[in-house]
Amino acid sequence: MSDKGRDLDPDEFWDLEPTRPRRKLRRFYHDTGTALLRISDGDAQEPEEGAKIPRRTEGKAKSQPQKPTIEELMRDKLLVRGSDLEPFPETAAERDLSRATQPGLGEGEKSGEPAVNRPPGISPWDNGGEAVPRANTAQGENQPYLTYTPDYNRLIFEVRVSEWPSPYTFYERFRSDARRYLDYPAKECRPAPFFSFMPQYVQLNADQRAWYFYWRSLVREGKFPPTDFGYVMLYIYELINLSDVLSPDEVLSRLCDVWLGYRVQHPRLDRYLSEWVCDLCLIHKLPVPYERLKAIYPQIIAAARFKEFYVGCNDSSDMPFAEALFCFNSGYDWRHSKYMTDENRHLFEEHIRGAFLYACKKLQEEATGNEGPHGLNLLGSALKSYGIRQRAVRDAYSGALCSYEIKRKIEVVYFSCTRSPELRYIVTDMVKYAENNVRAMLGIKSRFGTPNLPESAKKYIAEYFAPLRASRKKKDEEPPEYERYYEADSHGISPEAALELERSSWETTKKLIEAFDEPAAEQINDSAKDLPASVPPESSLAENEKLNGALLSDTRILAGGGQASGEGGSEFDICRQAFAFLRDGDTGGFIALAERLNILPDTLIEKLNEYAYDIIGDIAAEPDEKAGWRLVPDYVFELDEHFGRA
Repeated sequence: MSDKGRDLDPDEFWDLEPTRPRRKLRRFYHDTGTALLRISDGDAQEPEEGAKIPRRTEGKAKSQPQKPTIEELMRDKLLVRGSDLEPFPETAAERDLSRATQPGLGEGEKSGEPAVNRPPGISPWDNGGEAVPRANTAQGENQPYLTYTPDYNRLIFEVRVSEWPSPYTFYERFRSDARRYLDYPAKECRPAPFFSFMPQYVQLNADQRAWYFYWRSLVREGKFPPTDFGYVMLYIYELINLSDVLSPDEVLSRLCDVWLGYRVQHPRLDRYLSEWVCDLCLIHKLPVPYERLKAIYPQIIAAARFKEFYVGCNDSSDMPFAEALFCFNSGYDWRHSKYMTDENRHLFEEHIRGAFLYACKKLQEEATGNEGPHGLNLLGSALKSYGIRQRAVRDAYSGALCSYEIKRKIEVVYFSCTRSPELRYIVTDMVKYAENNVRAMLGIKSRFGTPNLPESAKKYIAEYFAPLRASRKKKDEEPPEYERYYEADSHGISPEAALELERSSWETTKKLIEAFDEPAAEQINDSAKDLPASVPPESSLAENEKLNGALLSDTRILAGGGQASGEGGSEFDICRQAFAFLRDGDTGGFIALAERLNILPDTLIEKLNEYAYDIIGDIAAEPDEKAGWRLVPDYVFELDEHFGRA
């Protein structure tokens, strides 16, 4: 039936299936058959045409013998070093490139491998000068072959170095190439960009390889031209894998050279080399290269995971332990202080560190049992109470391209100073208290609380800042030179001039109000008549000075909020009484003291804060919602000592 003449449903209208072509079903021909295809290497005989397929035999087929892997050979002690194997053959691309770049070779001449300097009769792949030989005994793979106690670091108790327990052959080709290209000649060329997460020689093309060898020759001469990070890491991997060919001291020196030369261009080197230099020193019993790295010593300690290794235990530094504590064991970073600006940055950088080291030196002198040439410093005295003995297992050159022959397992037993919360709290409060004193020098009232700071450390830090605050206060009190031009002329006190000034004032007043109020003018005349014509001759100069002194004293009390300060300590007595009332919570006594002085309580508080600022560098009282005013808890003890109540 046709769809014409009837209404279609919307779903049927959009149904496109009837418009699609019909699918053809797949059919198989009746003459389909099977055929046996046998793929052989040419030696086996081809099956005859029309032969039947042989029936499958029951049971498992005989397993073909397989060659043992390198890991199995090294595990069974049949192979000592991966370099005992034949070197990897040259690839076709390298062979074609070498033929194209070296034309004119005669028949029979070999083009390819760079020359390796070696004595006659010794294979270039033989590792005869290995500093730490592989143990070929049946004692077990995890037994350490080197155990020692370093004499350059008093925090490290023992170091055990053993072979890596799991053999692997991932980077044997790289190690062979590193030995081949150790003395490869270089020619001047242009830089070629290169990037790789794990750079290797086989990843370099002709231009990149030429630039790497030329750049490496410049680095060996002490020149550090800008280059990509891949080349720097390739050179570092080369040094690590040649630590048994070159002397460990030479490898350490070259690592320090490339570290110092490129850490500004590539800041990631701090994180990598702080670990790999530590591993190299622990494996080969090398001391910390403090003289080479002292310029970036704080940054190294901040980046290293094993910070105790870099706590510089050397005779060249006066306070190496204290410097390490100041760098990495503080919970507060003073470099991010919101009050540090470009103008006062030098005060923060100089005096916070200086006060910390000064206090550490004083605490070192107080510590008992100060033995040894290095001293115990603050860290040594703190370790007596808070030191924790830790054991750490390190994977040598973790994250680096390192062959199995160089890989080691390092076990370190040390005294940890970074895992002591108590010591960290003390160091943090010392840094905060030092910044409090710097803020006081700058006139900043905001302060840090230091509840964990010992009184001895607080005393030594305040002792460091005492001469600085005294000299700065004296400098602030001296008026500028230009102010002398604005001073009023002073001719001393003259009673005659004062009476003349008062008489002229009454005459002027009389003239001004004469036209408006006649009775008031008569009263003014009567008051003017009572004034003496001149100073009586019998009044002595001493009496006049006494009268003027009393008037001046009353003026100071009304204007300044108290008696005049002098040798009798009247200002000291007023502030001492106000401090005592606030300390005891006697609000009534405080208000009564303000009434006796004819001033407001707020004015008395300001006077007490001004006096306290000269003593402690900060205010003594602050507003309180309940009592109106209260003392700042951090300074109660110091003001008690000053006013004699402790």
